[in-house]
Amino acid sequence: MDRFTADENSLSLKQLCDKTGYNKATLYRMLTDLTQAGFLHRDADTKIYSIGDTVHRLSNIAKGYALDDAIWEMADALSLQAGETVHCSVFENDMVMVKYVAESPRRLRIIVDQDTLPIDCTGSGLLFLSQESAERQAQLLGGTPSASVKKYLKFIAQNGYMHNAGMFDPDAFSVTAPIFDKAGKICVCISVVSPLIQATDDVKRRLTNAVIAQAQKITHRINGVIPETYAPSEWK
Repeated sequence: MDRFTADENSLSLKQLCDKTGYNKATLYRMLTDLTQAGFLHRDADTKIYSIGDTVHRLSNIAKGYALDDAIWEMADALSLQAGETVHCSVFENDMVMVKYVAESPRRLRIIVDQDTLPIDCTGSGLLFLSQESAERQAQLLGGTPSASVKKYLKFIAQNGYMHNAGMFDPDAFSVTAPIFDKAGKICVCISVVSPLIQATDDVKRRLTNAVIAQAQKITHRINGVIPETYAPSEWK
């Protein structure tokens, strides 16, 4: 398992043989067991291995909140309800990490294939940034927040969520809401993403209300605490 790194998070059987020294038959049996247990994921098309959901789940449980299959099921439910792609992100090692994606069943949809997201131009990144001190924000951004970042952080403070129209992906509109842990801190961000061309005001309002409601349900599901000061408003 420790042969997977941030730089090499997807490896083939041959690469793993080279890195471990095991022969192909022995290593394949080991990888099959790990895949069946959820510690690894094997892409059916490329045959490439990557870290599985079990590892991510255990990592997050160790941090004090239960980011388990129930959350993924609720993300799936939101995707079906909204008819759009949904993804969940966490903030680890000063990076916004995409942990789960429920892809829209529609032919015209946004595909989220990134493992990490920038902190200064995505809804998830900006929500995580919003709960940090000014000093910590400057550290994460590599300097004082720009005028645009300050504007987005002000919007989050006033509305409790973030919408993103083409900032990161020029073809996408997304709405992101926070999921809170037992200490009332944002532990996960859940986003619903729609093709920008389809994002009318009515669609934006519908997606906003849906993702906020589901984020609050998930918070209760993991025994999180919604801060008394958190009062999300409708899309404006």
